[in-house]
Amino acid sequence: PNGIDERAFKPASELQKEKSRSAWGIPRECFVIGGVGRLVAQKNFSLFMDVAVRVLFGNPSAMFVIAGTGPEEEVLKEKVASLGISHRVRFLGHVSDRLALYHAFDALLMTSDFEGTPMVLLEAMSCGLPVVASAVDGIAEVCTDGHDALLIAPGDVAGFAAALEGMLQDDGLRATLGRNARNTILERYEIRHLVRRIESIYEEVLVAD
Repeated sequence: PNGIDERAFKPASELQKEKSRSAWGIPRECFVIGGVGRLVAQKNFSLFMDVAVRVLFGNPSAMFVIAGTGPEEEVLKEKVASLGISHRVRFLGHVSDRLALYHAFDALLMTSDFEGTPMVLLEAMSCGLPVVASAVDGIAEVCTDGHDALLIAPGDVAGFAAALEGMLQDDGLRATLGRNARNTILERYEIRHLVRRIESIYEEVLVAD
């Protein structure tokens, strides 16, 4: 599987979070739900917007932030405007400093219809972010529902919204999911461990020959 250097993606301190948000003009008091990826059909950011409407209706302190570009960008911006939530949805475009991006988030939302083993997921988990994501393909292989993420059936707008609202209202849930997410990375996806596993396979084959 893909691996990640946990030393490069660590949880944010309060100072780092404040600095990251300040760079993008994101209010410190907001609960920031982030999405990261190319703005293409596979990622289903249209569903992301439908979820945002539901969550924002009862949680005015929430803000949805999207990092990425792609062919659906203008259509998505038009949808946000038509839904009347432009003041609580921020498009950041391409962001090269992904660590600062994760440090600005309180949670990661992935509404993809299908995935491999997404690096965004591994990076966010390594940063200790609680995740709400589609229960598809590589995501379901990495995450265990209720342990290190909340996994939702793809396309289930109400399910995604309910999971996020639960996070908003439960500090303990967020902390537990975030802590377990980072532990999952340390135990199974840390790049140095993966390299050692690959080396051991080569050594076994060489001995067998």
